[in-house]
Amino acid sequence: MAARWIELVTGSFEDKKRWRRYKARKDQLPTAYRTAIDGLERYFMYAGGIVKGDVLMQMMEDLADLMERAAADGTPTRIRLKLNSLVDPTIVEELYTASAAGVPIDVQARSICMLRPRVDDLSETIRVTSIVGRFLEHSRIYWFEAGEETNVYVGSADLMPRNLDRRIEVLTPVENARAKGEVAAILDSAFADTTNAWELRSDGGWTRLEGKGKKAHTHQDAMMRRAQLRARRARS
Repeated sequence: MAARWIELVTGSFEDKKRWRRYKARKDQLPTAYRTAIDGLERYFMYAGGIVKGDVLMQMMEDLADLMERAAADGTPTRIRLKLNSLVDPTIVEELYTASAAGVPIDVQARSICMLRPRVDDLSETIRVTSIVGRFLEHSRIYWFEAGEETNVYVGSADLMPRNLDRRIEVLTPVENARAKGEVAAILDSAFADTTNAWELRSDGGWTRLEGKGKKAHTHQDAMMRRAQLRARRARS
């Protein structure tokens, strides 16, 4: 009886045991994989909108499974982030750590980006772009890949202290294979833009990307064509 009353106050004993086991597993991972989990863990806990402890715990255990398998066989990892702003200093440091370990990272930030890419021995594997076109880019997509396993999340929060620390935000995993393919197509197109995209240099300046002839690609035009094609197929 006493144990039940204590659990009502402190939370489930079993959840606490699972959390300790998960932390022990995470601590055994190589730096790059542990860093990836740290970043996701912070986002889930502070901006994920997940209120059930067992749901959060299951998500973190699944992520630990993914990273353990990747670390065991040397599977390459990749991170792709599409968002409005990247400002949170903890996330920036975690991305630097992942880059130092050799993880390729693509960031597309529509507004503010406090991270400096392409800096020797710090962020050599990080590329940052921004699209300034006809429409306001406003989506937040978080893509974490290890070999054939991919975790994808869409949400309301940017990686800023005001979002992570002072607001209630919502994050949801993309699990359906078709939906995940749609998200992949969006990211592939966005990072391939050579018409309205600008690339952030290591000195903090921006260089406009220019593709000529058949090599030119405009992300927003490509998305409009994709939507029109989908609409025609729906009517036929």
